[in-house]
Parts: sequence; structure tokens; C-alpha cells
Amino acid sequence: MNNKKLILGAILAVLAWGTTLAYGQGNGLWQVITAEERAKLQSLSPEERMEYAQQLREKYGITQGGQQRASHSHSPEDIIANIPVSDLTDEEKQLLIDQYWEEKLAHDLYVYAYEKYGLDVFKNIADSETQHQEALQVLFDRYGLTPPSDYARYTDVADDLKSQIDESLESALNVGVQAEIDDIEAIYNDILKTDNEDVRAILTRIGGASYNHLRGFANALEQNWYDVPDVVYNYLSEDELTQKWSLVYKLAERLESEGIELPEVATSAYIKNNCANQGAQTGAKAQRWSQMATQRGVQGRSTAARGKYVNNTKVNRYRGLIKNKYQNRINQYSRDGLVNLVAKIDALETKIMESDNYSDTKKETYISVLEALKLVIQERLMELDGLQTDLIDSLFSN
Repeated sequence: MNNKKLILGAILAVLAWGTTLAYGQGNGLWQVITAEERAKLQSLSPEERMEYAQQLREKYGITQGGQQRASHSHSPEDIIANIPVSDLTDEEKQLLIDQYWEEKLAHDLYVYAYEKYGLDVFKNIADSETQHQEALQVLFDRYGLTPPSDYARYTDVADDLKSQIDESLESALNVGVQAEIDDIEAIYNDILKTDNEDVRAILTRIGGASYNHLRGFANALEQNWYDVPDVVYNYLSEDELTQKWSLVYKLAERLESEGIELPEVATSAYIKNNCANQGAQTGAKAQRWSQMATQRGVQGRSTAARGKYVNNTKVNRYRGLIKNKYQNRINQYSRDGLVNLVAKIDALETKIMESDNYSDTKKETYISVLEALKLVIQERLMELDGLQTDLIDSLFSN
């Protein structure tokens, strides 16, 4: 049997077991809407429910994870608030303008790729590029500079990169990889050209965020079964590619290793400390969630019982495939529906492992698919409990 058909068949079979969809039950939305809105929600067709639920989320300021939106605690203004204003040379002014051009170009390219391929990684990183432009705008305002409104000398580059994006999804993702590497190197060289602490503080964090973006594009390549370029491993280790901690400290770490002095708010220790504080808070919540999950039967079978048939590389790839194709469908399930699905997946895994009708190769494929599906479901359960499943890939969310 074709592997893709095997994968899709297993996923669809499990999802077909789902209980009644509850658009909003089990998360923050259901608790804040009125009785009339609940009644209307229940009376609508599935398609109408999704649309109406989204309207309610926007009305009450609720995210898909059930939490009210919160603002970031570290704005660019806060970061440089205690750094005195200095004079800018013509070279420093030009490097800021050049960097703004590069951030604008990256944003527009990623939006172009998202509109063509619909892959969320392009949209998410484009949103982050907007934040980078806003951070640079703080410096522009501080020094009375006007940001460029077009690409100027980057126009031909933009046209060439758009043609590469048009070639294929793989080519578009590789454009993202190279753009982020180019951005890291450009910012690194710009920091060497300025002594202004406020410029160094903003640029170091923007460049650090590019490591997050590079990881995002590299993982998207792997999740869509494309090769990750070797050059990526010059910037990120295997651990950094597979784990989910923020990498904003990476450029600061590189600069410090070469003896480059940075303002305190841009040092790797300062950035790591902020990341660690956030991680500790998330970790405490995650521990509580894990205890609740065990009581609800979410943990599933032990690693020892299924380990023979779990291929971690395949699990990672199938997880990406499932998120791309079925995340919206999974998001429509109630909490109880998701917990029931995990229990049914565990039962199915047991049947497959004990069956004499499948070869070890087929068992490995089925089990790896089902383990990937459980990971996606468990991430969704964490979202419903208000936990972050990834550190926010954003410049100032450390």
C-alpha cells in the first residue's frame, strides 16, 4: 500500500471516532458568552458554528487556545529606555535604512509565499518581520529618520526571489532559509560598525529572532519531506532544531564569544534569563497539566510497550503532515472529545501491536502515525488549558 494512503487512512479512521464537535465548549469562550449565544451556537450547522464561534472569539478577545489576548512585556521602547541618545554617523543612518529595507522585503516575500502555498510558517514569520520593522521605527523616531517606503536598490532582488518562490514549496522554504541566514550575517556586520548601545540592543535582538525563523523554515522543510540544507547546521545544532526554546540569545552569544561588548539588555545572559523566567512559569503549568492528563488517561501506553514500533524521525514528519492538513479539524473537538480520541488511539495501538495481520514495517508506520496524531492532540489540550506549546517566536517576548 502507498505510504501516504496508509497515513491518511489511519488519521481519518481515528478522527472519524470523534464525539460531537463543540465549538467553544471546554475553553474560555464557552464560559464568557451569554446563554442566548450558547443556544444559537448549538442550533447552527457545523460550518455556521465555526464562523459564529470566530465572531464570538473576536467579540470577547479570546484566542483559539481559550485565553484572553495579552500584550508582550518587553517593548522596544522599554529595552532602550535607559540607554542615552547618541549621535548617528551617516554610515549608521544608512545601515538602519538598509536593515529596514531587508525586514520589509522579508515580510513581503513571506506574505507572497503564504498567499501562494497557505503554509502557516510564512504567515507567522511575516508577522514577526512586522514587529522587526516596528522595532526599527523606534530608532527612526528617536533619531528623526524617515523609513523607506519602497525596496529601492532591492527591487531586482525582490523580483528574483518571488520567481524562486513561484517554482515550488520547497524552493519557497529555501528562500526563507537563505533570507534568514543573510539577515543574521547582515546584522552581525552592522553591529560591528556602530558603537551606539541603543542600535546594538535593537539589532542584536532582531538578529537573534532570525535564528528562530531559520529553525521554523528548516522544520517546515523536514515536515514536508524535503531536505534541510547543510548550511543550516552552521547556525543551529540538532538540539536547537528539535527543541522549542527561544533562540533570541544566539546572536548575542556569538558576538560575546568574539569579544564584542553589548549593552546589558542585549547580552545573552540577560536574554536567557528572561527566557528562563518565562519557561519556568510555563513549566509549572505544564507540570500541573501533566498530572491532570495522567488522571484523564491522556498519557497513553508506556514507551516500553510501543517503543519497538516507534520511529521518532517518522513521528516528527507525520506530526508536521497532520498539523498542516488536520489542525483545523482537530481544533473543532471539545476537550472531552480529544481525551476520548487519545484513549481510542491507545486501544488501536494495542490491537495493531498484537495483530498477526501486519508486518513489522506496517506496524511501525501505523504506530508512528498514531503517536504523531497523539502529539498534535496533546498540544491542542495544552492550548485549551492555557499553556504555550512553544515559546512565542517574536522579537520581544522573552
